[in-house]
Amino acid sequence: MQGMGDAAAFHGSVLLLGTQAMKTTEAQRRASAAYQSRSVTQICIKFSPKDKQLYEWIKSRGPSASGYLKSLARTEMQRKQQGSRSDGETVAST
Repeated sequence: MQGMGDAAAFHGSVLLLGTQAMKTTEAQRRASAAYQSRSVTQICIKFSPKDKQLYEWIKSRGPSASGYLKSLARTEMQRKQQGSRSDGETVAST
């Protein structure tokens, strides 16, 4: 939040300011919802019963399944970019 430095952080609908907790206002909730609507995109992934092990594996990777999946995608993107040359030909990986 602007002007509050690093000591301020949102946690759910409560603004944590140092050791004080302040409830967020309706205007803050509306502004946050508007930002989310404008700026955040999402992908919904469905897992069938046959993919239960895959689902459990992803969930076990830490507190953020989306963070884990983003990390995998970034790694794959970097690997693909390093394997490509500027002339469009792909360099063979070993």
